[in-house]
Amino acid sequence: MEEPKDRDRGQAEAEAKTEAEAAAAEAARIGGRVAPLSDDPAREPLEEAGQGEAEGFEQAERALRESIEQGEADEPTPADS
Repeated sequence: MEEPKDRDRGQAEAEAKTEAEAAAAEAARIGGRVAPLSDDPAREPLEEAGQGEAEGFEQAERALRESIEQGEADEPTPADS
């Protein structure tokens, strides 16, 4: 038969594991979802580093344009008012 201290320790370890898993899942959601820069997963690190482009400026400009376009689409038009 388990002693109370062993049972308490086991329960505490199980709770700690559950909390750690929940914290890890929450941390994984920080920053939201990011669209891949390449269709080829092997090229993704190269694209992130800006290889082949001027130090990633083109990628940053493309991302800025996309975010502006999405923001404009979300704004209500005068007809919506």
